[in-house]
Amino acid sequence: MELYKQGAESKIYSTIYFDRKAIIKERFSKQYRNKLLDQTLRKERTKAESKAILKCKQGGIVTPAIYSLDLNDCKITMENINGQTINDYLINMGNKKDDNAKLTSILMNIGAIRTFRRIIRTLNCNKKPIKTFCLIYSE
Repeated sequence: MELYKQGAESKIYSTIYFDRKAIIKERFSKQYRNKLLDQTLRKERTKAESKAILKCKQGGIVTPAIYSLDLNDCKITMENINGQTINDYLINMGNKKDDNAKLTSILMNIGAIRTFRRIIRTLNCNKKPIKTFCLIYSE
């Protein structure tokens, strides 16, 4: 397992899961929080994230496949989606229009599904090489 990225709430590791490229998203403990509160928050947020990914998939949005969910260690093992972040895509796009307004359509669809209470950031989505946008929810 190799650390790929780290945010304020989690670490993302690249790994191999049953001969498939995968990532493991681990919500790490915050030392300043009460231990019971910390474990409860991490567990609930991990569960909510996996439900949100499933809800988006059911709503027709391309998402990574979830291979494993470990609520005790607050880890989600999911498909590794190769591609650039939407943030990088928008920077590289400049003033050009997006691919047939696909990005706009997907973001509006996510809003219609009412999946996320938090703001969706452009770092949470990847653009696959085959011009498909894929939601990767992270904090």
